[in-house]
Amino acid sequence: MARRSPYFMPHLAWLAGAASVLGMACGDPPGPTNPTSSDVVVSWDESSAPDVAAYRVHIGETSGVYARSEIVTAPADELLLSDLGDGKTYYFAVTAIDTAGNESVLSDEVSVDLSTG
Repeated sequence: MARRSPYFMPHLAWLAGAASVLGMACGDPPGPTNPTSSDVVVSWDESSAPDVAAYRVHIGETSGVYARSEIVTAPADELLLSDLGDGKTYYFAVTAIDTAGNESVLSDEVSVDLSTG
């Protein structure tokens, strides 16, 4: 996979009881059975590339700086994060990884503020 723009956009939902959709959402994503105030679902539109093997969700507390990432095997198009701390803002971007291990450029970034007050 050459360095091409990913054909997906990240979406973000912050779950606290009923799902609240933030960012560019296509609808309410399914949530956990007992959501907490710090449960976040990051979802994205799937890449149209036929050789996508996985997606990497980049996670950080500073815009453009991602200290952590999670791999999700395609064709999954969402990731539930239940271990984010309250009172912080988190930033997310997604990349696609093809079967040869090549990684796309970062998607647009989305963020969520988990402030408790």
